[in-house]
Amino acid sequence: LFCYLSELEKTLKDNDINALNSSRGTLLHVAAANGHLTIMEYLISKGAKIDVKDKEGRTPLHRAAEKGHGDAVKVLLRHGAFMYGSDAEGKTPLHLAAQNNHSHILKMFLKEEARSCRNQHNFLHMAALKDESSVAKMLLKAGASTDGKDEKGWTALSYAVSQGSENTAKVLLAAGASVDSNMFVTPLHIASRRGNTDVAQQLLHHKAHVNVKDKQSKSPLHFAAERGDKTMVEMLLNAKEKQGSKELNSTGSPESNIVLAWFMLVVILVQISLPHMGHQLPQHKQASE
Repeated sequence: LFCYLSELEKTLKDNDINALNSSRGTLLHVAAANGHLTIMEYLISKGAKIDVKDKEGRTPLHRAAEKGHGDAVKVLLRHGAFMYGSDAEGKTPLHLAAQNNHSHILKMFLKEEARSCRNQHNFLHMAALKDESSVAKMLLKAGASTDGKDEKGWTALSYAVSQGSENTAKVLLAAGASVDSNMFVTPLHIASRRGNTDVAQQLLHHKAHVNVKDKQSKSPLHFAAERGDKTMVEMLLNAKEKQGSKELNSTGSPESNIVLAWFMLVVILVQISLPHMGHQLPQHKQASE
């Protein structure tokens, strides 16, 4: 190997170490794809670019992860390779490891994520945003935290709900994700605000609290009422009844009283089910209008 490195050094003496081949890959791409650790270390020591992309938009880390070369992945991460980079198809190195069932690589990425990030759960959040339920399953199996929060205080379930990612929401709930994991804005708030009735139904099935309020003292029912969403309002009212709630709202501010008045109107309309109004109720207008 020493002789080989010596010959390689002679060959590279007057050539660019980052020169591209016909696939627009570098020597580091080739070494990483084949798991040649000593050559990788040598190339990096001589100035090989860590995150250069080939014609498919893939970095040496993509190639190492795709082939399941754990030690090669470690070398690249140790030298600062960016593990969240996407290729031309929007796939990160973790995606390639997942689609090739390299669970040991997934564990490696999760460990690096926990070591290097203050908010340690980006991969699972990304899977939730894109409704990549199969990737989410593999991440959870590899040890990803179901309730890890980002800088916004959002969990993977929060993102799944916000995007209407029903399949991933099911995976997360089955894995034990907390339905009331955020201190103020819960997944049920988000589902209600966005009109995701299917996801809201899942959350309620997993005992999400209907009467919890956000920083503006609004419950999920407030958002459903303001949107004029008859189906959501009915669903939440039924859930409130099952949960034994005695009141719709307990805040006493003037603005909240206006909302409460609108609430009562919505409740009446829902109860009498006016046929000419269809699925959607009239939209609530703000007091300032």
